[in-house]
Amino acid sequence: DPLAQTILIEQEGGIFVTSLDLFFRTKAVKSPAGVEVSIRTTSNGTPTQTVVPGTEVTLLPSAVNVSSDASSATNFAFDFPVYLQQDVEYAIVIKSPCDGLPAKINWPLLLRIFIARLITSVFPVASME
Repeated sequence: DPLAQTILIEQEGGIFVTSLDLFFRTKAVKSPAGVEVSIRTTSNGTPTQTVVPGTEVTLLPSAVNVSSDASSATNFAFDFPVYLQQDVEYAIVIKSPCDGLPAKINWPLLLRIFIARLITSVFPVASME
């Protein structure tokens, strides 16, 4: 089963996001299966099947960094800046066919760091007035 965390974009005018940093405690070592991350729309707080274009990224286990204290991020870079609308709730969805890989994500720490990095690493939409 995939894991998901919803986020609400409150930045006036929306934002452009170029990547996500996730923090893993463990990873599959012998499996060739990767970790897939996407940003999806939501309906009543539940992720839908609609992936925001450009946000589906898969990394092999060899590209996944692990740490128990979130000292080493795994970056899921998008091919182009992705626009997320103001006052819209999205879901970060993480999937892997490997047993236990997504379940070992340090969610509380991830969310604190994600929010801090989101604030400093996104590009607000500039007004053309």
